[in-house]
Amino acid sequence: MSSRADAALPSRSKRTSRVAARIAWRTALRHPGRSALIVALVALPTIGLAAGTVLITSTVPTTDEKLAYALGRTEAMVQAYSPPDPTLDQSPTVAGWAERDVDENYEPTGYDPDAEVLAPDAVFPTGTRVLSTSEVNATVRTDAGIDAVTVIEGDAGDPALEGRYHLAEGRAPQRDDEFALSGSALERLGVELGGTVRIVAPRTVTGTVVGVIEDRARSGDTATVFARDGAVSDVRAADDPTHAFFYLPDTELDWSAVRELNQKGWIAYSRQVVEHPPAPGDFSVGAGSGSWTDDINSGYISLLLLIGGFAVFQVCLLAGAAFIVGMRADQRSLATVASVGGDPRLVSRIVSMGGVVLGGVGGLIGIGLGVLAGWGYYALTDDGNAVTLPGFHPWPLALLPVLAVGVLAGWLAALAAARGARRIDVVAALRGSRRPQPAHRRRAVAGTVVALVGAGLLAVGGLLAVLGYWPRYQLDVVWIAMAVLVGGAIVLQLGLALTTPALLGGAARILSRVGDGARLASRDASRNHARSVPAAAAVMSTVCVAVFLMTYLASGQKTIDDEWRYEVPIGDVSGDLAPVGLFDPSDPSSASVRTFPTDDQVDDVRALFSSVLGTAEVTVLEAVLDPMTFGAEQPDAEWTTPHVYGVSPCEQSTPSCVPSFPYEFGRNDHLYVGDANDLAVILGHKPDDDAARMLAGGGAIAFWPEYVEDGKVTLDTWSDAQLRGPSEGDDPLRSVTVPALSVASDYTGLYGVLLSRSAADRLGLDYGPVRVVAPAPGGVSDRQYQALWAGMQTLIGNASARYEAGPPQYAGGFAWAMLGLVALITFASASVAIGLARADGRRDDEVLDAVGAPPRLRRSVAFWQAIVVAGIGTLLGAAVGVLPVLTLALATRLAQEQGGWTGGGPLQDFAAPWLQLGLAVVGVPLAIAIGSWATAGRRRVAVRRVG
Repeated sequence: MSSRADAALPSRSKRTSRVAARIAWRTALRHPGRSALIVALVALPTIGLAAGTVLITSTVPTTDEKLAYALGRTEAMVQAYSPPDPTLDQSPTVAGWAERDVDENYEPTGYDPDAEVLAPDAVFPTGTRVLSTSEVNATVRTDAGIDAVTVIEGDAGDPALEGRYHLAEGRAPQRDDEFALSGSALERLGVELGGTVRIVAPRTVTGTVVGVIEDRARSGDTATVFARDGAVSDVRAADDPTHAFFYLPDTELDWSAVRELNQKGWIAYSRQVVEHPPAPGDFSVGAGSGSWTDDINSGYISLLLLIGGFAVFQVCLLAGAAFIVGMRADQRSLATVASVGGDPRLVSRIVSMGGVVLGGVGGLIGIGLGVLAGWGYYALTDDGNAVTLPGFHPWPLALLPVLAVGVLAGWLAALAAARGARRIDVVAALRGSRRPQPAHRRRAVAGTVVALVGAGLLAVGGLLAVLGYWPRYQLDVVWIAMAVLVGGAIVLQLGLALTTPALLGGAARILSRVGDGARLASRDASRNHARSVPAAAAVMSTVCVAVFLMTYLASGQKTIDDEWRYEVPIGDVSGDLAPVGLFDPSDPSSASVRTFPTDDQVDDVRALFSSVLGTAEVTVLEAVLDPMTFGAEQPDAEWTTPHVYGVSPCEQSTPSCVPSFPYEFGRNDHLYVGDANDLAVILGHKPDDDAARMLAGGGAIAFWPEYVEDGKVTLDTWSDAQLRGPSEGDDPLRSVTVPALSVASDYTGLYGVLLSRSAADRLGLDYGPVRVVAPAPGGVSDRQYQALWAGMQTLIGNASARYEAGPPQYAGGFAWAMLGLVALITFASASVAIGLARADGRRDDEVLDAVGAPPRLRRSVAFWQAIVVAGIGTLLGAAVGVLPVLTLALATRLAQEQGGWTGGGPLQDFAAPWLQLGLAVVGVPLAIAIGSWATAGRRRVAVRRVG
């Protein structure tokens, strides 16, 4: 009987856990302030983790969402992939993923080169209802000028495609002279329902706007025009099936039907197959995929884990200090438990269960607030593109790990306090006596050894960085060097954290001479290092990471700024008018010879830039075309180029060096032709009188000093054969000199010489329009950029437009953001440390009050407490954060000085953001200290306990 009763009782471990959890919960309720602090510390990182998790899962479509934006209400989407090919195979669940057999030259082996793709009527039975869509870029003439749009031809407005497209207003086009527009296109083209749209390319079509259709797979900002099949391109989808999508509204396709289509050279994305995929052994393409996690960007997860791990580390430090102070305050209660028979394991478990309880509460609160934050961000960033944001997905299973992280963080934070609770002196605790925590010498020695090991790792990392770039580049060694440097910085931080109690003792000895407040604050931090060290370590780790990132990015920013080559002045938009044609080396007949655009093309481009940018200041720059040594041969062509005096740095370096302007050809034409107005456009400002007189007098302006000798530039004329092979002779066919003046600015790095028109005409040079430039001081929106890009592609072909914003300035903004993060975490860490010090030192305050200490002494103590904790943390963190960057820069410099440099390097410059570093090391601790001083003047009533 007793054995049955014993079997019915829970195990001793379970009973201990229940008792510990009950006591921990009641203790948390009995100290709401301390509990709220720990809950808030745990909730902060879980808010970010929950919001990030929700946003990541919201980029992963459910099966219904994926089918909706891919198929609408149809049963399948089919595409012509190739001529009939028995080797063609596809994935059953991923649209467009197909494979076929190829030979060693990657040529398909399943069909002859002359085989033709089957048309839809040859693939599907007679009477099968088939919808189609195809896409083409078009140029539109509006009242404001010329614009460019994307045209979707076909059946986008059919009810069967609702979900893939959305008919928002009006009706779908039913004739070739009818269009439907997206909401963005209505706004950009300045038309309304019933208005007229005039398309001028690829062919002239005028039509009436009869409806509004939105493409669910595009951003709502994209200007799209919808037309009947072939109405704009003059090519029906059935006549060019490889460039169209076909949809089957009424025909279901199972896996066997899809495989039959593959034999005919077509692939399909079938609703029935996606909802009921074949067994893994029945297909090979995409057999290793299919999980919903395949759609998650692994980079997002890595970033979330990295940031989340760092945040949890900070929480463990700060909440750990709070648990230690709380354990010391609850020593009498814990001693009471021990005095009535509670073993050390129960006492320890009570404290650790407090971490589990408060961590769980903080995790739940963080998840709730994080989901709300994620929903708000989702609502703000949703642009209507169902591919990027298919729906808001706060999936509970995905959020469970976040709750587990919160519980784990609370438990880890309480471990140190739980370990200390096992060693409570029960008699002393019941009597109420408390002893200061001694700083162990062995810990300081161990910390010094660990710090020296970290410094050694930094030195080894620097040596490996040198070997990674000298005498030859080795990517694997570079990565190892980076890992060793990061590891060295972490080990160095750990060593400094272990030596922090000793550092606090040294600071106490130094600050004891400053004044009473500094002496009391520094001694308090030194004697109670259990709460001071975690706060200083949290500050140090944060500052270290922030300073490393700030300095590394600022150094890289300097390299980018120094090497940036401007095409036009900042704030201008440029476009190529004589672009280089596409060339296939295996097919010489495909070479495209550069030619000047026609007058009509130039006028249309002027109108495009003027209407899109809203400016009449559109300049067309003219030049003599550079030779094209990589294109088709032109035996009768002669090329005139400015002579460069001097030797390219590449001729003095390794063979892998790539020549730069002006020693290269292909990035920009070297010989421009124009006047003072053109020079102003190139320079970005009005030229001086000497330059204007030089051009007016028939001279030239050289933008590189290497072009000028004795006040003249030399123009050499070469045959096409000479430029293609040195065997044809090293002497030019003829050379002439022109008076020249050397002028340069930040924006002339890709320009060679500007020759006056009178000189060009006198020399008989063939020049013409090569570049269009227009100002856009307010920047270029995405809509404007898309319009310019598409318009240049349509009007010129293989051309592009580019807004010159200068080198990306990411380092400055990032440095200020990091400074804000440093200030936030340092403020939180110092606040926790100071708050715990005030809570832990109430008896000391009562003694000060009893002996008549003035309020200014308490203010002074609060001021110096912040200086000690935050100052030591920021100073050590900044020093450790700068060291890896400095090591990388020195390693690169040493490798460069050894000769045989291959270019590049882990870090070519060292440029620390001294303003932000100074504010982080000095300004932030001082600001926190002032805030602590301002909030510490309230006088307490001296209290005496009786008995």
